[in-house]
Amino acid sequence: MINKSTDNESVEGRKYKIVYEYVKNAWIPFRLIEMKHAIFTFILEHDYETMSEFINKIANEKIDLSMYRETYIMLHEKRIAPIALRTHIMRTKINKTKYIHVLFTQKKWLSFNLQELAHHQ
Repeated sequence: MINKSTDNESVEGRKYKIVYEYVKNAWIPFRLIEMKHAIFTFILEHDYETMSEFINKIANEKIDLSMYRETYIMLHEKRIAPIALRTHIMRTKINKTKYIHVLFTQKKWLSFNLQELAHHQ
């Protein structure tokens, strides 16, 4: 004779084990996005000179930000490339599906170059 309570527990145990193994192998941790990250993203949409002038204006004094120049320019270019790309895609008559496929398979959005991407039209 089969004990129904033991049988139900083993079914639940198997369900738990299946879910646990799946999550253990498929889980991708996420990053906590803080308000400062969102604000900085908007700041990065402006070039270094504009950002520097803005900081000096709100600080009411001249702050030397030159040691951050190269890093800021690199981050600015990474931030602005997807915006320029989206604008370019919407303004041109290209095969958008093929274009997007090329972008994601070749990671072109990381080094946005209109002339190079136009080749894939």
